[in-house]
Amino acid sequence: GVGEADIVLVDLELPKVDGLRVLECIRGDERTRHMLVVVLTSSDEENDLVNSYRLGADSYLRKTVDFNVFCETMARLGPQWLDLIARKAGAKRKPTGK
Repeated sequence: GVGEADIVLVDLELPKVDGLRVLECIRGDERTRHMLVVVLTSSDEENDLVNSYRLGADSYLRKTVDFNVFCETMARLGPQWLDLIARKAGAKRKPTGK
């Protein structure tokens, strides 16, 4: 619908709620489960990576403090994310029967 997001960036270290809980809620809600979810975190804990994918993350990125490296990573991953969004949108469309 109007104003609906195609991609959500979730930080695992949110101030008031656990990012994994946010991911779980996104995937558990019929209205949002189709969204592309990218987990961004500074965590180097293997459990965070495993749990993110177990709960349905489409991508998992470790944040870097080097802004240039971050920009390069986003430029490289942007086309991949757009492709995933297009494929998910195509999967949501109903066949016309023609």
